[in-house]
Amino acid sequence: MLGFSSIPLWGLLVFLLTIPQSALCTSTTVSTIFQFPNIGSWIEGIAVRENGDILITRTDTPELWSINPLTKQASLLYTFPNATSTVGITELSPGIYAVGAGIVDLATTVATAGSFVIWTVDLRFLTPRASVLKAIPEGQSLSGMTLYEGGGPPLLLIADTKKGAVWRLDPRTGAYSVALSDSSMLPVEGLPPIGINGIKVSGRTLYYTSSTKQVFCRVALNTDGSAAGPIEVVASGFFQDGLALKPDGTAYITTHPRNTVLKVTPSGETSVFVGNLNSTAVAGSTDAQFGFYWGQEVLYVTTNGALSAPVNGTFTEPAKVVMVTMC
Repeated sequence: MLGFSSIPLWGLLVFLLTIPQSALCTSTTVSTIFQFPNIGSWIEGIAVRENGDILITRTDTPELWSINPLTKQASLLYTFPNATSTVGITELSPGIYAVGAGIVDLATTVATAGSFVIWTVDLRFLTPRASVLKAIPEGQSLSGMTLYEGGGPPLLLIADTKKGAVWRLDPRTGAYSVALSDSSMLPVEGLPPIGINGIKVSGRTLYYTSSTKQVFCRVALNTDGSAAGPIEVVASGFFQDGLALKPDGTAYITTHPRNTVLKVTPSGETSVFVGNLNSTAVAGSTDAQFGFYWGQEVLYVTTNGALSAPVNGTFTEPAKVVMVTMC
C-alpha cells in the first residue's frame, strides 16, 4: 500500500504517533520467503493463489511477480505498459486477478491523477494473459482493492487514497462509479495525500484503513456496494497501511513506518502481532495476506525495506516477503 517517503516527515510522525504496546504474540516465528536484491525495491500488494503461490505488485516498477513459498523462487509474470507502478491486487474468479497500474513518483509516493488502469491477468495458462479491464481517468491515486459479492453481481471495490473514496467497478460490463465517500477516507490536510488505503470485505461489511487519519473502520454495505449504515471506527491512533482480514473481522494491519503488524479484534482490542519500531523483521510493512505452508496457516507480510523511514534512522534493505506463523 502507499506510504510516505520523506524521512524528515517520518521523523515527525514517528514522534507523534502512538501504538498500543500490548503483549507480543510470543509464539510467532518469522522467516524470509523471498527478498529482492536491490535497495529501492518496494512491494505494494499481495494475493495468495489456491496453489499456494504468492502474487505481489510493486510500487517501484510496473510489474506482477509470482513467488513459490516452498522453493523460495520468484518469477516475473507481466510488465504493464504506460505505468511506473502496480498497486492493488485481488482475485476476481479462480485464476483470474485484477491488478491496478498507474504512474507513481517513488520519491514522493505522489500519484499522477488519471493515470490508473485496472487490468485482468489470467493465470490459468502457461503464459499469463493480461488485458485492460477499465481505465479510470477520474481516479486520483488508486490503492487497495477487493471483490464484493453481496448478493448482486460481483463488484470490484477500489480504494482511491487521495480522493477519499471507494470506486465500484462491474468486471462484467466495465461500468464504474463512486460507491463510498467519507471524511474518514480523506487524507489529513498538510500531510502526504494518503487516506483510505487497504480494503477488505467480510460478508457484507467493508473494512478499511485510512493512513494519515489513523483510523481503521468498517461499514455495512448494500448489494450495490453503497453504505447500508453508519461508518464505525474500530481502532485509531496509529498509522495503517494494508491488512489481512479473518472472516470474523479480526484484522492484521501493517503499520509501514512503525515496522509492525498489529492485530485488531472486532471489538477494537489492539496488540502487536509481530515486529517493533527498531526491528527489521517486517521493516516497512506494506501489506499482508493469509496462506498455508505445509498445511499450517501463516501470515505473509510484504515490505518496502524501510525505504520510507529507515530503521533507527539509517537501516534500509531490499523489499521482501516474510512468513509469520499464526498463534
